Amino acid sequence: MSKLNRILPLCVLAAAASSAVQASDFSYDYVGLAYVSAEVDDVNIDGNGMALEGSFSVADNYHVVAHYTDIGFDYNIDGKTFDLGLGYNRAISEAVDVVASVSYVSVELSEPTFGSVDDNGYGVYLGLRGMVADKVELLGGLNYVNLSDSGNDTTYSLGAGFDVTDQIQIGAGLSNNSDGNSYNIGVRFYFGK
Repeated sequence: MSKLNRILPLCVLAAAASSAVQASDFSYDYVGLAYVSAEVDDVNIDGNGMALEGSFSVADNYHVVAHYTDIGFDYNIDGKTFDLGLGYNRAISEAVDVVASVSYVSVELSEPTFGSVDDNGYGVYLGLRGMVADKVELLGGLNYVNLSDSGNDTTYSLGAGFDVTDQIQIGAGLSNNSDGNSYNIGVRFYFGK
């Protein structure tokens, strides 16, 4: 397997770190920006970049989710991931929601010598989101991605957020799969809250 193909699943991993879907008692109308750092274990390649995310409600308990991640890896490898999907959330207690989404996923890697590799498929996310204190929330979940040519992978993610104001939240997260790890730190801007 080429070095570029080994990194494709890590691009999805990096996107998963920033792809927490909002819960029903919380606003899920937001845009976010995050710094992302990722590392591939087997081939010892690291990278960092930025992630953009958004969630927009379309009906009770339903929202559209979108994420875009751009990471520059070692050896001039550039990885881009985009996903767009539909999310659903349901309260299971006063402070905890179960969340799920189904998304179209597109991944592209490019490197000056070897050219580019791209792939697409679908992703399914299932997780929990809950308030553990007045302004502190925790989330965690599993993200399954199946790419047409690169196969499938399951990533777990954990994250935390702190509400600075009603409209601004800062947070951090991590994701892990069989190919490596990804970390992020970022900010979300809520509207309609």
